[in-house]
Amino acid sequence: MKRLLFLSILLLQMTLLNAQSIECYANPDLRNGSFEEINNCGFNQGVIVNALALGCVPDWSAATGSPDVANATSGITAEDGANYMRMGAANNGQCRTEAAFIEVDMVPGKIYELSFYHRTTEFTNLNLSDLPLNLNVFATSGLINNNNGPVLDDCLDLSAESQELYTATSFFSEDWVKVTISNITVDAPQTQLLFFPGSNNSVASFWLLDDVKLVECACFDDCLPPTGLSCRLNQGSNNSLFWNPVPGAVGYIIKVVKKKLICGCTNNTNSTRLFYRTSASLVLPNNLTNGCFSWSVQTDCGEGVTSQYSESSCFGPEGECSSIGTLGFKATQPNDSATPNIYPNPTSKELNFSYQSEKDLSVNISIYALDGKLIKRFPEEKYPNGNLNKSWTITQDIPSGVYIVHFNTNHGNFQKKILINKDLKH
Repeated sequence: MKRLLFLSILLLQMTLLNAQSIECYANPDLRNGSFEEINNCGFNQGVIVNALALGCVPDWSAATGSPDVANATSGITAEDGANYMRMGAANNGQCRTEAAFIEVDMVPGKIYELSFYHRTTEFTNLNLSDLPLNLNVFATSGLINNNNGPVLDDCLDLSAESQELYTATSFFSEDWVKVTISNITVDAPQTQLLFFPGSNNSVASFWLLDDVKLVECACFDDCLPPTGLSCRLNQGSNNSLFWNPVPGAVGYIIKVVKKKLICGCTNNTNSTRLFYRTSASLVLPNNLTNGCFSWSVQTDCGEGVTSQYSESSCFGPEGECSSIGTLGFKATQPNDSATPNIYPNPTSKELNFSYQSEKDLSVNISIYALDGKLIKRFPEEKYPNGNLNKSWTITQDIPSGVYIVHFNTNHGNFQKKILINKDLKH
């Protein structure tokens, strides 16, 4: 019975995973993954010996031994940029392995993807196939001496909460090989990525590492309908309809229905029109720009998959959206108190945040560009009554574009894409 229950839960988890899409973007907490930043250290015949222990490589540290940084002058060209890291490994009855780690901030509840390039090379003039390496990559919360965590080749004791992300035995390659580990989750906060080579041979060989990337991923339900339906009255030109972009959408089907009593329309004709757009907006044609109608939007997710239609919104004869309550570009605030409301979206001058909880609330809000650059980080704030309402004025130095809001609370973590368009007029 227990086995049947376990299989049922596993099948349910697989079904939910298949019904979701994953979108990944740069993680600003990981820097210098290609070892291009060097602190006032010079290469000697293409190598900076003991570079990590000497503090030559920002954000990286030696866990054991003396990892080096090298460039093409040493005889091997980097996979990305000019530099790469090399770590020696041997097994002759004592710890001869070199290991390195980079500081990260991995938290439970988020999804990550790790990628890197690696290869091997002999330490002396020997056949490469005689020098395979055993490779390990861990997410760990510290290198500590205890009896609870993993012990690597009698060289390193890891924290009990450490998680093995990648392992390879008897690896050797004269070419750079890319490794990608997807759908990574952690059970406890992890603060380091540890790269550890090991050898079955008494003769040392090198493990080379380059282009290390850790990215955060967001998981979205499969093919959701758009939200945040809004409208804008343009002076001297046609009116426009807008909605929040859906991640992964191929396009959108917009349904316009004239003479809808729910919108208070008194049109003499009763008609339905469909429009298709690849962006999250529709400029109304002349025969609709001063009309009165209801409208809703369906997401096209590609390969014949479409969402349900969104909730309907009304467009009045003066350009007002009755479901929004005010003329302009403001999205409806949802009644669901379990998720934050971030509006208006798109926006040009100001972004509002609201959240309601029945318990005490602690909130961290950060805004990132799609390339991982931190745009704005608010200090942590506490709300004993559980209600948050705050605004952010968008400064002139922030360009138009798509950004990601990280909204982290003691009740859950959320991410949402926003569009800043400086050409919008409210």
